[in-house]
Amino acid sequence: TVLGPLRSAGTGLSQRDRIVLASCRERRIPIAITMAGGYARHVQATVDIHIQPIRTAYAMAAAGLLSAKGKISKSSGIDGERR
Repeated sequence: TVLGPLRSAGTGLSQRDRIVLASCRERRIPIAITMAGGYARHVQATVDIHIQPIRTAYAMAAAGLLSAKGKISKSSGIDGERR
């Protein structure tokens, strides 16, 4: 498959997320990101795996690459923390 080589952790996952998110935008498909799978031996590695697609979507939306109906403000980060 097209995503096969991108399924590894790290940069591959980020590239995969950008491809999927951009494809959904082009096709006007709504996006919902949930946490599932990707469990690693160390908790922090699992957290990193789960937060990656959210960070990617946030960065793409902030750059105007996604049309987000949800509230993504420049005054709050992905963790809800005020900036």
